[in-house]
Parts: sequence; C-alpha cells; structure tokens
Amino acid sequence: MSLLDFSLPFPALTFLALGPFLATGCGTDDDNSKEDTGMEDTGMEDTGMEDTGMEDTSTPSGFSFECDEPDQVFQAYDLSSMPPELIDVPATCRAEGDNSWLYVADDVWDVYVDQDQLEAFMQSFELATPDGSINPDQGIYQNDTEVFGALTADNYGADKVYILAMEFAEYGGYEFDGYLYIWNGIPMFQLNAAIRPLDDPETASIMAHEFVHVIQQAYDASEEQWMSEALAEVGMVVNGYYTDEAWVADYAADPSEPLVNNTASVHYGAVLLFGTYLYEQFGEELMGELNQEPSDGVAGLEASLQALGWDLWFDEILEDWMVANFLDDPALEDGSFGYSFMDIPSMTIDATLTAGEQYQDDIDYSGVRYIEVTGDQPATLVVESTDALDLLYSVILMSDAPQVTTLTEEGPALVAYLDGLGNSYDSAVLCLSTMANTDFRVSLQQ
Repeated sequence: MSLLDFSLPFPALTFLALGPFLATGCGTDDDNSKEDTGMEDTGMEDTGMEDTGMEDTSTPSGFSFECDEPDQVFQAYDLSSMPPELIDVPATCRAEGDNSWLYVADDVWDVYVDQDQLEAFMQSFELATPDGSINPDQGIYQNDTEVFGALTADNYGADKVYILAMEFAEYGGYEFDGYLYIWNGIPMFQLNAAIRPLDDPETASIMAHEFVHVIQQAYDASEEQWMSEALAEVGMVVNGYYTDEAWVADYAADPSEPLVNNTASVHYGAVLLFGTYLYEQFGEELMGELNQEPSDGVAGLEASLQALGWDLWFDEILEDWMVANFLDDPALEDGSFGYSFMDIPSMTIDATLTAGEQYQDDIDYSGVRYIEVTGDQPATLVVESTDALDLLYSVILMSDAPQVTTLTEEGPALVAYLDGLGNSYDSAVLCLSTMANTDFRVSLQQ
C-alpha cells in the first residue's frame, strides 16, 4: 500500500515495478518490524486467540459474521522473490458488511486473526471512524466514496468490495503491509494479517489509503504514481488517521526529494503533505474532481482546478506549498501557509549565509531547498541559475509576524532587497524549487 509509520521509510522497492496488477505496495525494514508491528509485545494472548468464542455471531448493525459468499481460492503474490510468482490462497468469507466481503486465508485463521479483530476491522471499514474524520459516524467506505467517487457494480465489477487477510512472505528483510490486486477483473485489497493485528488503528489507516486506490481503478487507473499516492494519503486524512509521521519527518529532513516522481521511489512524506495541502486549500470537491479527471499528474491537477473555477497553475501552488511547509502556520494568509490537520516538523535548512557568503547546489524538478540569510544591516539576496526561468521562489521575512515576498529579475539574476534585515527582521529564508532540474547559486551582498 503506502508508507506506514516506521522509523526507516521504505526505499525504492515497491509493487509498481511488478506489473499492471499491483497499484502500490508498502514494506517495513525487518530491523524495526518488531517495534512497529507490535508482534513481540502483543503475542497471541494479547489478540485474544484463546478466548474468541467463535460460536457468537452477533455484531453491530451494518455487518455480520454470517457470510453467504462461497469459499474461494484467490491468487496472490509470493513476495519472497522478485519478480514474485503467483500462489493459490484458500480463504473463507468470515464477515460481510453492507459494502464489503472480508475473506481470511484459512492458514491464518485462529493464528493471526480472530473474531474480535474482525469486528473491530469491520466497524472501522463499515460504520465509524475516529474523531477528526469528515464524518466519525461513517466508516472508511462511506467517507472515501463520498470524497473520491462512488463505486457501483458497473464501475467496480462486483456488488461489494473484496478484502483478503493473509500472510505475506518477506523479501530482503522487508515486510509488506498489503497491495492492490486485480482478481478476475475486480480490484481487491490483499492485507498482511501477520504484520499487525486487524484491529490495530494502523491497519484501518492502511485500508483508508488502499481503498482510494480501489476507487481510482474505477475512474482513472492510469493516474501518475505520485498523484495516485497523494490522493490515497488524503484517504487516510479524511478518515482521521495520521499514521505516517515517520515519512513526513523523513521528508522534512531532506525536502530536496522531488514531489513529482513516477519511479518506484515516490516519497510518501512529500505526497502526504502535498495531498493534504490540496485538500485543505480546495476541499473535497477538488479531490473528487481530480480522482475522476482523465488527464493525469500535473495536467490533471490543472484541468481539475480550471473545471472548478480556480485560475491557478501547478507552479503557483508549489510556491505556496513550500512556504506552508516551512512556516506551518494556518493563521497566516487565510490558511495558505500551514496545515490544520497536523503539525509537521521543521524543514531542514541547506545553508545559513551572512554578508559576503554564497551557497551553490543542484535542485531537481519539484524538489525544495531552503536557504537562510542573517545579518544586522540591510543586504541584497541574489540568486543565479543556468535556467533561472524555471526557478520557483519565495522569500520569508522572519519575525513574530512573518511576511512573504518574492524575487525580481535584474538582468540574468534574481534579487530581493532586504532593507529591513537587522531591524524589522533578523533573518530571511529563501524557498526555492524548479520546474526542471537545474543548478543555482545564492549569495548575500552588501
């Protein structure tokens, strides 16, 4: 699926490389897996394996442990090798909701999964989500479809959503949370029940993310990887889950990581922040429009904005987004420079300059660099680049009430006259991005 909360974010290996049947994947480093999954501390006695009482089939209204669907032999991936081979997974339908069938692989029933876990899982997917979701009285299914688009038998391929809980093999020290698999033409989510209990809030968060990928298959299966993951991350946010703090912290440590990245190494911290920013600035309406827009990536975002009457372009949003990531103060500029849903770590500053100093580096398309300048008297901030026309930039004048200004073109250079440096403010921060890979040099002159 996507990232999850683990201390060393999962690198380049994702399921995108495995072919068209997998929308996304997630893994954890085995060195951290015991702390993150809770399996060592939880144990079988903590998940109630000995005391399940399987004869009790009573459930809250909205789902039942009595499922009329037949047993199935699903195909799944053996992840112990890459590329993976297909294996058969015999499974029994253990719970049925208004919107879903939950199958459990026969070899994990009463080993990793019990009835109490099923009830908690179905409660989250069908009936209720945490405070902070768009509607705590609705489950993940209702909230995600309300925001991203409805599922029907025509656009999904079945009357209800298929979910399979099973055990995944490890690969190279990594454990995988789950992935989207196309079974008989129907998108279904296959979940690793061995990595953490089904009643763990992180499991519900995974489902909130992955279910957006299911909806995407019904509307725009060709969406670019980075945007697909950004929208799926919003699926977690609209359901009140924020379990990917480690990814956000990793991005804050190196915001030069490109946002727009269609390789296997999409940075989930970057796309979580960007997706959440779009959601908070433009609302649910943009999320649905964007998920259903036929064009993809940047073009799809711009088309969606235009369709809703927003005369904005990607580069304009990127400029405000990099300021919001640095300031994270939703009280500024009518909420444009911060987040309401979450507090984020401070972004790493690449260099701090005083008068007479300079800094030069490269910057990738949609990566962000922050350069601080300090001084006790007015100075001029100068930015030079081989491709200055591709640069995106803002300058934050740091004080108790930060102000945001810009650079102006003067010949081949971009400049900002910091007349208040050392008086109205003691420092300024240059926020720099680009629409094409390029180099740059920043200097502070007096």
